[in-house]
Amino acid sequence: VAAGGGIFHAAVQAFGLEYSFGGCKKNVTGVFKNKPRKCPMHHYRESIFLGDCDLSEAQVKAIIERMKPEWMGPTYNLLRKNCCSFSKEFAAELGVGNLPAWLYKFADYGARWEDYQNARKEAKEEEKGTSTLKEKEEEAQEEKSEKEQRQEMFHNTASSGELFEEGIEVSEYADSVIITPLDQIMAVRVQRAFRSSSSFGSKVDESCKK
Repeated sequence: VAAGGGIFHAAVQAFGLEYSFGGCKKNVTGVFKNKPRKCPMHHYRESIFLGDCDLSEAQVKAIIERMKPEWMGPTYNLLRKNCCSFSKEFAAELGVGNLPAWLYKFADYGARWEDYQNARKEAKEEEKGTSTLKEKEEEAQEEKSEKEQRQEMFHNTASSGELFEEGIEVSEYADSVIITPLDQIMAVRVQRAFRSSSSFGSKVDESCKK
């Protein structure tokens, strides 16, 4: 027992039979009946008088038949749809008193805790999704800024005339070109250095021949 409650089995007795609800994997109703205080799956503890039922036995059976499709075995849930919740609803259908709160208080606490955990999980997922979207927006902005910087460098370099040397055409470079103008400038400078060294080598050879 915790906080004035616990995990209990509950059933409602009417016309010499005890009605309750349990879970199963088969797609059949979970409503069952047995002799009072003789449920084979649980140990009897006490009986609580809820009041006199003004309905006939036939009316009680009709209520049970109507409730059966709403209380299928696979829908059983330890916290939200159990024997106590069935007994509470059945008692209301019979027009008698309610079950004492301590019977289902522990399940109510568990259901509220589960709701709290689910709410936290949803909040974290939403926060994570917002953070991911923000990161993508920042990456897109950075990529845009880098692209604008490359374009500005290209136009500044092209206006200086350096790219026109060695026969490089400005029209060859579009926004989608991955190679930056700086790469082209370096290539031009490497070509110049190579030609200068080749020219120097040929002059040395000629001097040696003479």
